[in-house]
Amino acid sequence: MTTPLRQNLAGVRRRIGDAASAAGRADRVQLLPVTKAVPVEVAAALVSLGETELAENRVDGLEAKATAVPGVRWHFIGHLQRNKARRVVRHADVIHSVDSPRLAEALARLAGEEGRALDLYLQVDFTGEASKHGMDEVQLDEALHVVAAAESLRAVGLMAMAPLGAHPGHDAAAVFSRVRDLAARLRSARPEDLGPGLSMGMSGALEDAVAAGSTCVRVGTDLYRGVAA
Repeated sequence: MTTPLRQNLAGVRRRIGDAASAAGRADRVQLLPVTKAVPVEVAAALVSLGETELAENRVDGLEAKATAVPGVRWHFIGHLQRNKARRVVRHADVIHSVDSPRLAEALARLAGEEGRALDLYLQVDFTGEASKHGMDEVQLDEALHVVAAAESLRAVGLMAMAPLGAHPGHDAAAVFSRVRDLAARLRSARPEDLGPGLSMGMSGALEDAVAAGSTCVRVGTDLYRGVAA
């Protein structure tokens, strides 16, 4: 298992490095392995290869893997319903999918009750697709106020997804550039409320995301080709 996984990790890291070099970037771009489609054993193998931060899309998967695989800083990246938020708060250190002011309010309350400190990415959506979640600029401003007032929360940046079926160098690039520009405007106006993070890009749109300034790419599929549990 570990040999193809190690090779895939190296390949994705090379892609990130090449994209960063092409964009003239010298800062670090985080590779965040997504374990949604793989069992606990593969998550543990990632840790054995030096990955200390992993991501889950589903609440059940987060609970199972966070319990079974110690020593990991867990990220939750899937759509989060408020009635499941406490379960995520108990296990995740970072939540990428804060897509409404009401969810931010719930997380502030739950993090306080559970004695947890959470880093949050606030999710925006510029795709216009009904299947995508995310806030517009008015909702984003409201959510920022909620997070800034909560001792247990920190807004580390913005999160966005590429359009469905986006073409490299076109649709995804345009969306990611809009998110980057929005983040820059917000940080300029409210530097104390929003960190420099940009959680953008998955396997198919990795290069476009890095070119647009992503600081964290969420990769699953390309890590597990040829990997058997």
